Amino acid sequence: MKLSIIFLLLAISLSSHAEVVSYNLISRGGLISAPAPGLLQKYPVAIDVKACADCSSHNLLVVANSEFYFEDQKLDVEKFFQQVRSFPSKKVRVQFNKYNKKIYFMSLNSRNKDAAL
Repeated sequence: MKLSIIFLLLAISLSSHAEVVSYNLISRGGLISAPAPGLLQKYPVAIDVKACADCSSHNLLVVANSEFYFEDQKLDVEKFFQQVRSFPSKKVRVQFNKYNKKIYFMSLNSRNKDAAL
């Protein structure tokens, strides 16, 4: 009985130290450098994202399972970056893994309250 309590306490203490590996970055369309159209289909694709004009750049990777949204509508990568270039002052939310720099998703001009920018 004592042994099972010790294991239970150990399991609880280990689970409370989980590390957060995803980061959210809020930027503007004009602060994101994307490759020319046509080159975005060859994964992984490196892009530079800045949170502000004077901020340091984050070199991130677009991968095959990265998701892209414009006004809460899912788009393919080419159409998304076309919208980013068309609206350089609109806010863009980028969620990525802080270790491998792979982008989970990018959202431009989201209307969703939970994903508000």
